[in-house]
Amino acid sequence: MRIGVNLLFLYEITGIGVYAKNILENLGKIDKNNQYIIFVNSETKNDVFYSFQNFKYVELPFKASNRLIRIFFEQIVLPFLCLRYKITVLFNPSIFNPFLCFCKKIIVFHDFDFLYDKKKSFKNFYFKLNLHSAFKSQKIVTISNYIKNETISRYPFLASKVNMIYEGPPKINNFFLQNNTNDAFNIEKPYIFYIGLILPRKNIENLIRAFKIFSEKHKNFNLVLAGRIVEGNNNVEKAIEELQLKNKVKFIGYVQEREKVLLYIHSMCLAFLSIREGFGLPILEAQSLGVPVLASNMTSLPEVGGDGAVYVDPYNVEEIAKKMEEIVFNEKLRKKLIQKGYENVKRFSWEKSANELLNLFSSIW
Repeated sequence: MRIGVNLLFLYEITGIGVYAKNILENLGKIDKNNQYIIFVNSETKNDVFYSFQNFKYVELPFKASNRLIRIFFEQIVLPFLCLRYKITVLFNPSIFNPFLCFCKKIIVFHDFDFLYDKKKSFKNFYFKLNLHSAFKSQKIVTISNYIKNETISRYPFLASKVNMIYEGPPKINNFFLQNNTNDAFNIEKPYIFYIGLILPRKNIENLIRAFKIFSEKHKNFNLVLAGRIVEGNNNVEKAIEELQLKNKVKFIGYVQEREKVLLYIHSMCLAFLSIREGFGLPILEAQSLGVPVLASNMTSLPEVGGDGAVYVDPYNVEEIAKKMEEIVFNEKLRKKLIQKGYENVKRFSWEKSANELLNLFSSIW
């Protein structure tokens, strides 16, 4: 079987990029029989490169951050490349997929955030076109039961196509654990940590408002926000200015793997308070590193975090602040969360995910 992997959409290794990178690595480890033709752009080829003998990379000369050029290669060039390389199944680790496809397709649904966006933008329009194209695929993978149930609830006619396959925990390089994060970012400890894109569904404004209440009692604490601010989401910066927290809230932008691990292990807890989330990989990242987790009680997060997190109503700022204080200062609770977190992470495995996906490939061949 010749399996095509569409990575043309990648321009940074966050969220879906982390998923694509890990699932690809583990497919390479467990599958020596099938041939993989991996379609990449010039921007992220090195981030997803593995030297398995049955992996062939086809690099296309564009950067995915240039959206219009990417759409041309995705919709016009990729279908013909699938013909040229005699692709049996095209695996799309995101919703982005070619509308015209001369082979079978498998699509991964990570979330439906774009359906909540009421703006009439070209980006949103293109997301919806990809969604309707995905309906014609042979199989659809969801990364949590929450997304599986939402998919079937919205589109009952897809029920027979939908398969839930969890993501896995991060692979930790022990070298990272022997370094100090202060050198890279000049961050004073102690601090509360958030990592992810900065956009409305991540609920960063309420996190900041809760931190304001918390910091009035505990003035030596900082709040560290790691991740790219998505264009047009400047309400977070306004909230920081309004609450006079410029010296307490640290924006450090996108971070590499090494820095990310160090930022986790030096933090007092991860605060992950999304309103909507398809999976919530940062929860597993924190738990695997022995970091207590404060999480939203909505959508997929309780499913992923299990007993290894404290859950709060993400709209209740007072409750968030109260639980933040408990998780930081209650040593008995911290030890319990760390232990439960380690146990919870064992439920997830990228190797298991890759095996389940490989079985899915075989089922439609």
